[in-house]
Amino acid sequence: MPKTTIRDAITTVLREANGSPMGAKEIYEAILSRELYEFNAKDPLNIVRNQLRRHCSNIECTTSARIRCFKMTDSGVFVLDNT
Repeated sequence: MPKTTIRDAITTVLREANGSPMGAKEIYEAILSRELYEFNAKDPLNIVRNQLRRHCSNIECTTSARIRCFKMTDSGVFVLDNT
């Protein structure tokens, strides 16, 4: 079975939110409560924030990923990018 990535865990949480925007901390807490990913980092919330930004279609940064599956709303929370 393929290993779940942080991006996959975030995608699962946002899909289950049925279009409701979520903040990074809320997403992180949902990942933990559902045991979707086991973090091995000093600051796992920061890892979630970084992955959200890297995979956002409307954010350009030097570490942007090729796969863009999230979108940041004007209020700074995240949704799945269904475009």
